[in-house]
This record gives sequence, structure tokens and C-alpha cells, in this order.
Amino acid sequence: MNEIDILKDNTKTLKEIGDILKCSTATVSRKRKAYGIKLPKGSKKGKPKPWQNKKEIRSCKYCDSAFEIIPSIRKIYCSRICSAIASKSNDKSYMQTEKYREKMRSPHTSEFRRFRNRVTKLSEKTYQENIDIINPQRYNRTICGIENGYQLDHIISVKKCFELGMTAEEASKLENLQLLPWKTNLLKG
Repeated sequence: MNEIDILKDNTKTLKEIGDILKCSTATVSRKRKAYGIKLPKGSKKGKPKPWQNKKEIRSCKYCDSAFEIIPSIRKIYCSRICSAIASKSNDKSYMQTEKYREKMRSPHTSEFRRFRNRVTKLSEKTYQENIDIINPQRYNRTICGIENGYQLDHIISVKKCFELGMTAEEASKLENLQLLPWKTNLLKG
């Protein structure tokens, strides 16, 4: 068997061909390229696939049915359905506590940024509760640049509220909110 026939053999791995020809796998690849030999990539037929041999049986955390899986995969549910149902039923009320917020808060966030984030969240809540008063015509709320778009505006700006020492609740009251066209809101600055 000549060298070209050995290089064309697609049932052997690069290492096996390298052992036959007494060269490295890189040299085998270079020789194949020099001779213009192109072979399909991937694992060889009939060769063992050790990554598929190891499997373990796990129990689904939601429905307790058994499923087979490769150990390196961290899957804990047998299907997407179980995963979706379990994620909806998880109690995440702890995320609303002040203790959790303190833990997740970045020490690098400025006091004004925290205040603004809190006001934004509370203002949105106030808007949703009083949408008929603030936006009776149901204008579209948009970002800047969208034609005929409106934005929720604070009559006393968030920065001014912060400087005056107002609380986030006071800054996001209904009396301090209005709906303005985005251009007017942008000019108000």
C-alpha cells in the first residue's frame, strides 16, 4: 500500500495514519493538503466514542421521572415542559425584600443612581395604576426619535427631587407625573 492510499483511508484516525507513516498528525494533515486529499470531518465509523459511553440515570426534579444523560451536562429536568413549569412555580418573593436588594446592590452605584432607579420603578407603578388619569387618550409611549411618541415626565425633575431631599415615593407621586411629547420632554432637559 503506497503513501497516498494510506492518506486517503477515511476509516483510520490521524494518529493511526501517523503511526503507520512514522510521522506526526500535523505532518499527515500537511501531506493530505499537499496531495489535495479531502476527507469528511468528524468521528470515524466503527471507532469508539468515549464521550457517549458514559451515561447516568437522573431523576427529574419536577415530575420524578428517570432520564438518561451524559454526566457533564447539568440538566435537572427531564424536558423543557418540566423546566418551564418548575420555573413558574418557584417562589421568588424573597427578591422583593430589602435584605436581598442590599446584597445585590453594587457598592460602586452612586446614591443618585440608586434614587433615580427607585423613582423610575415607582413612577412606572404609579403610571400603571393611574393610566386613565395620566394618559386618557392612550398615546404611545416611546423613546426619543419616534414620531408621535410620548414620554412619562416628572414635573419636578428627579435630580431636583434628590437635591431637595425628597423620598423616591414623593418624587413618583401622581401629582408629579405628566405625559409629554418626546421632543418637549427632551427640550425640558
